[in-house]
Amino acid sequence: MIEKQLFPSPNPRVRMYLVTYWSDGLKVKGLLAEPDDGRVYDGFLYLRGGIKSVGMVRPARIGEFSSEGFIVFAPFYRGNWGGEGDEDFGGDDMHDAYFGFDVLMENERVSGRVHVFGFSRGGIMALGTAEARPAASIVTWGGVSDVALCYAERVDLRKMMKRVIGGTPEKYPERYRVRTPLYKLGQIGCPVLVIHGEKDQNVSVEHAIRLEHGLKQLGKSVETWYFPELGHHFPPPVNRRVVHAASVWMKRHSAHDTIEATTEVSRMGMPMELDTMLVTNGKEERIEQNLFLLKQPGYCVYPLDTPVEIRKKKEHGPSGSAVIRKLEWENNTTIVHYELVSLNTPN
Repeated sequence: MIEKQLFPSPNPRVRMYLVTYWSDGLKVKGLLAEPDDGRVYDGFLYLRGGIKSVGMVRPARIGEFSSEGFIVFAPFYRGNWGGEGDEDFGGDDMHDAYFGFDVLMENERVSGRVHVFGFSRGGIMALGTAEARPAASIVTWGGVSDVALCYAERVDLRKMMKRVIGGTPEKYPERYRVRTPLYKLGQIGCPVLVIHGEKDQNVSVEHAIRLEHGLKQLGKSVETWYFPELGHHFPPPVNRRVVHAASVWMKRHSAHDTIEATTEVSRMGMPMELDTMLVTNGKEERIEQNLFLLKQPGYCVYPLDTPVEIRKKKEHGPSGSAVIRKLEWENNTTIVHYELVSLNTPN
């Protein structure tokens, strides 16, 4: 890090700094957000979408994730906010993400674990970073996974893409291929969460489907949250819920909440079983709207307030995701109170 200047924060509980750091010999800018309590947190690399002023990092968005309990760093990418160089849509500017990851790892308040998040064009940046750095987890939200597909779908972006990449996918297929993380998924060694609105007109859900299938074919850990009625930008109430759920999902892969819950139940002297998948066997009871109750034989433990896979039968594929809100144990029975947060639809 070259320089760190205090930056106005929209959140009184989050301090923000304008950071200048080195990326391949260039001075690049970014925004750092830290909970104002001096505690140690996981790092969170936020990789924005768009290019230049379109899709620029918003302090309110960075503060939103930091308030969930992360040290967040969001590179502006080269050539922005007075930084040196020029963006090239997942080419050399990938290094701005790599070295942004390093900025977090060098932060004394970061636990040593860094999660990587990419929105829109940031999807290729996030996946590419996880192929080059030891990410704790990856989240892509409305993320691009195939640059040639992006060129085919977004007629309005073709002029820009030809300018920064140098031509069309037909003329320079290798330049599009090197920017497409689908060809290097084998290098990813951490869990991946894919969030996508099925009515997204900016980045089609096909990007998410290709990413999901590619990861599954390689036996990688991937979870998908598809939202059939939503587009590229989620309505504020839904956005807040998904931000929180995604934050809990990331922490699940670095924290010890599940282990602690297991230990606590063991202290009760109960023979218990640890589960990270909810199987209903068709016996769930709807309480109201998306809230359900399920009674299961034996004593089971699930991670609370964390999305888990839900299935009707264990041998069936996942039907969606649920968040366990409350657990009760009595008479050799576990009573699970859960909220259905997403439903999978057949491809």
